Amino acid sequence: MRSSVNQTERELAAFNIAWSYSLLGDHEQAFAALSNALDVASPSPLLAALHFEIAVRIRRKDTSELARRVLLSGGEHAPPNSWRLVGRTFVHARCWSEAVQAFERAGLGELRVAATVEAASLNDYAVGLAHLGRSNEASAVLERALQRFANDPRIEATLRALQRQRADEVTAVEADLFQLAARQMKPTAMSLPEAA
Repeated sequence: MRSSVNQTERELAAFNIAWSYSLLGDHEQAFAALSNALDVASPSPLLAALHFEIAVRIRRKDTSELARRVLLSGGEHAPPNSWRLVGRTFVHARCWSEAVQAFERAGLGELRVAATVEAASLNDYAVGLAHLGRSNEASAVLERALQRFANDPRIEATLRALQRQRADEVTAVEADLFQLAARQMKPTAMSLPEAA
């Protein structure tokens, strides 16, 4: 029991130090304070999420690895904004399954999405779904996004691209079916009447 209290106290202290540095604009020091606190066996999901957010802010190269750490930590207490940021990082790294998982933890898979969700997250969630072959769900997300962000060019472009892709898939399936039918129709030898 005592060790978990000590870990909680250390994590709270690290959070306060990092938050102070962050408020002062020294994100590098905030990142360093959290890096030290996260070198424990089971890091706090909240600290992992904050660590990741600061890494994105200071444009670190290892954000995908830090995003994985947040994903693996469970993140029950990580705020939805952290999950959306994790999801967007995975989209940019082309890690579709992880991106969708993060967006769903942020609540983007629900019918009623929080008003604080930005257009870019909804668009990236739909892109991740489409890459996983879940194009119907991707279309539904984009349709809902257009209700909130009526003239967002990214959402409109993604929806058009998804519709073109689906039309191309239908055309490809129709062509395959036509070729299959043509192969199955074997020409029959027709005997012509012999000339008398």
